[in-house]
Amino acid sequence: MAFLLPFGPSRPTAACVVLACAAAGWSSSAIAVEPFALQDIRVEGLQRTDPGTVFAALPFRIGDTYTDDKAAAALRALFATGLFSDVRIVVEGRTAVVIVDERPVVARVDFVGLKGESPTPPRRQSGNGEFDRVCGGGLVPGSAILIAGDPGIGK
Repeated sequence: MAFLLPFGPSRPTAACVVLACAAAGWSSSAIAVEPFALQDIRVEGLQRTDPGTVFAALPFRIGDTYTDDKAAAALRALFATGLFSDVRIVVEGRTAVVIVDERPVVARVDFVGLKGESPTPPRRQSGNGEFDRVCGGGLVPGSAILIAGDPGIGK
């Protein structure tokens, strides 16, 4: 990286800085790639996701011509799956290396309603006092009650 000092008798111009960076081998992170025939595809960084999921989302296969447009489409397709927080494609010779960072399985847990007591649900009276007493004051709409069953069935 080049640092320019705002003082001094011979401050370099922007063109000199660009030439110095190019001569030093520094470049931007996005480099255009000449199209080439793809010999191999590797996927790195997978922990839970099946590699087939990544390969299915890629718009290129081994033997296809790899271009910048196909790389951009691959990035969009992989991000669209929602499985990855970061995706990069690095070209090593005639091999495309897809580097992914998977999203966490559980990103956040919210506990709601754990303060205090929950309100008692409304109950319907069956007309049989003993039955209503055993059911906690009547039947709750949308619930099920197991009246009889084999031992261990959960009654």
